[in-house]
Amino acid sequence: MPPSYSKKDGKDRKGNQKFRPDPNKFLFNIDTFWYNVDILNYDEVMENGLLEELEHGRQLNMDYNEEKTVEVRLPSYENPLVFVVKGGQKPLYQFSLRNDDIAIYFSRRYRHDGQYPIKVQINQFLLWDKGLINAFAESLSVLMSFGFAVGKAKMNRIDFAVHSDQWKWMLDDLRTFEYPRNFKDDNKPDFYRLDPSSGEFETVYFGNRTRLQLRIYNK
Repeated sequence: MPPSYSKKDGKDRKGNQKFRPDPNKFLFNIDTFWYNVDILNYDEVMENGLLEELEHGRQLNMDYNEEKTVEVRLPSYENPLVFVVKGGQKPLYQFSLRNDDIAIYFSRRYRHDGQYPIKVQINQFLLWDKGLINAFAESLSVLMSFGFAVGKAKMNRIDFAVHSDQWKWMLDDLRTFEYPRNFKDDNKPDFYRLDPSSGEFETVYFGNRTRLQLRIYNK
């Protein structure tokens, strides 16, 4: 990042000035966090009424575009958290409960193929507000409020982000970027809405979503 948007941070071995991000100008955080979690009594809880509620809510949303809501009460909040029942992410997850902060994806039954029956997505504002550990703990509290006995959890995906309203990326800013090339040299960055005349662009992608990806975009 240019020196005008950073703070001085000593010098390197060659005497060149080093810089560090200015915390008053940029927000560094985890933007989105996904994890999968094992549930020790999954089928028991689902068959005790939750599966029927999820099926009804999903069908209502698919057939009539209406939303069935589910309220979750946690000791840390005066008012209940409200989730909307929707479809899931096939083929693994058939149902979901979502609000602005958390999305929970459910399989119909417990899986015996090594895939955990629940996937959880924690969104940026809860992460920014509480940090990863507390946001993760809150999402587990939501699961336990349904009666789930939580087992092992494993990270699925994590998005890191840097947000700023004081910098606009241009094509020339990327000329010094170093990124790994493959043997075919066909993994060059992909641009969306690039204007070659001005150097302005909306989005550029380095890498791919299956392993590791860097996305830079101008809002």
